[in-house]
Amino acid sequence: MFIMFDQDFFPIQGPLQEPLLIMEVIVIFFALEFGILFWTKYKNKKEEISNLQEMAFSCFCFGYFFMCVIYIISDYYVEDSHIRLILLNFAYFVQMIFGLLFIYNMEKFQIFFKKFLFTFIFIVFMILFVICFFIESVFTKTFSFFFSWIIYIIFFFYYMIKVSTSKQIKKVLKNFKWHLFELYSGFFLLNIGYALTTDVILNLFGLVGRLIGAVFQIIGLIFLSLYFLSISSITEYFWREKIDSIYIIMQSGLCLYSKHFREKRESFDEIVASGALSSVQIILESITEKKDLSIIEKEGKTMIFQPGKYIIGVLVCEEDLESIRITLKNFVQKIEKIYFNVLRTWDGNLNVFKPIEDIINEVFI
Repeated sequence: MFIMFDQDFFPIQGPLQEPLLIMEVIVIFFALEFGILFWTKYKNKKEEISNLQEMAFSCFCFGYFFMCVIYIISDYYVEDSHIRLILLNFAYFVQMIFGLLFIYNMEKFQIFFKKFLFTFIFIVFMILFVICFFIESVFTKTFSFFFSWIIYIIFFFYYMIKVSTSKQIKKVLKNFKWHLFELYSGFFLLNIGYALTTDVILNLFGLVGRLIGAVFQIIGLIFLSLYFLSISSITEYFWREKIDSIYIIMQSGLCLYSKHFREKRESFDEIVASGALSSVQIILESITEKKDLSIIEKEGKTMIFQPGKYIIGVLVCEEDLESIRITLKNFVQKIEKIYFNVLRTWDGNLNVFKPIEDIINEVFI
């Protein structure tokens, strides 16, 4: 027999109160611990490349933590229905703020449909939520669940599809299918578990459903955390989308070959292609002497210079990623290995480098 719940049944009491409260405290413990773990991992990252995915999931966990804490206070310790409603609305709004931070960081360097599309939609619904709260606060609960949470789910679902169909991730990530299982299982268990804690579901299944929901949330958080711990920043796997153009330059500054991966050519690219400006010449001379990789940021673009014995590979891209550095280094080594005799006694004929197009397509496309 299902126990019917409405506002009069709060605060939660009965034989299941204690085990249910313990399970929900465990939920907030895991959410807090994972939030701190990913935030610490993000802050202590020694590389220059910021792992926005770790930052994003940290925000997700902190938001879930604060939301669940307020839920516990309102459902177990507040008798006044009006105060409980205010607390629940505050919990929804806090969850929205951290949800916005999660989506913003995920979209910052990775485009989903359009740049910051989900971030913009989420902001619009947050504004509508505030307006709804001042007009009729009773409906904010429904508004939060059927709008902001659904946007959250759509965004996460699209992210999962993009990861699942990524050839780059399949090549790099070991145990790819297992990690997909972690991602999908964590996503569905967490959402089902959260749904089982809502008042609507309580009216159908009672406290037993909420207890099962708490278990699902714990397992879901663990699976999602294992996934995000195992996978590097998504920007690393979609590094090809960050590249604007590539150049092969002699150490004297003469451009042997160039390829643009996008239709729009930036004036910044032309600086590299000509090798005419003194600033570029100074850079090339410095790189030639040090034989080290160099990175220059200008006008919202990043130039990565990888010197070899005879040539310098240059990538113009949106972001400095470790994957791009490694690929460029391997590319320069491959070109020098193939064209070793040509570069050593080059007579100025640029046509000999036309077959490089096939190598570029193989490596960078």
